[in-house]
Amino acid sequence: APNYTNVDNYLGRIDFTQSDRTDWTFRYNLQDLSQLHDDTLPSSSVYPGNGAQRAVLNQNLVVTFTHRFSDRFSNVIRGGFTRFQVAETPQDANFNAAQAGLPSGPMQTYLLSGLDPQYAGASPGVNGAFGGWYDAVWFPYFLASPVITPSLDGLFPFARIGAPLSAPGKRRDSQGELMDNLVWFRGRHTVRAGIELRKLQNIFDNGGFSRGFVVSGDIG
Repeated sequence: APNYTNVDNYLGRIDFTQSDRTDWTFRYNLQDLSQLHDDTLPSSSVYPGNGAQRAVLNQNLVVTFTHRFSDRFSNVIRGGFTRFQVAETPQDANFNAAQAGLPSGPMQTYLLSGLDPQYAGASPGVNGAFGGWYDAVWFPYFLASPVITPSLDGLFPFARIGAPLSAPGKRRDSQGELMDNLVWFRGRHTVRAGIELRKLQNIFDNGGFSRGFVVSGDIG
């Protein structure tokens, strides 16, 4: 399946000398990422694919003001803003599950694996050549001969139907910062004193399970 990652990075910086005692610095970083991940069923006219579209927009802005009162004293003021933002969208977000004979609405995530014990000769009350954890650990107490162990539960997975459980989802971490430092140069020593204020905001939302989740470790 055509998984891909496209990333664009931008950096801009301006250094401005206002006078022999005053300097300004402006810096801005931007990262724009577009990604299709965990897609194992290629898109077709029947089904759009089982991956997730990831959109990332990271930004950082810093403004620094420096003023030197004398050769010994200077003041540095810095303001900054940083944001990390990622959004996950199911590749099949616009696909109605009713088109596949399932309950209408968003496509559920199906994770099916294991083997059907009936193919190994198992039937109610009769052990076959192999079984699941229930057959191997609990049910043998009621039968004359146990099934082979270890279990085959969870092995031989089928292709996943539906997007990974990280989609839909979003995360946005933001931080604002303001700092003011007074710097004193004394011979071979430097003394800094000041204040720093930060505001943090973290938003996280994972709605993958809201679509519905069907899992089986033993399809029998």
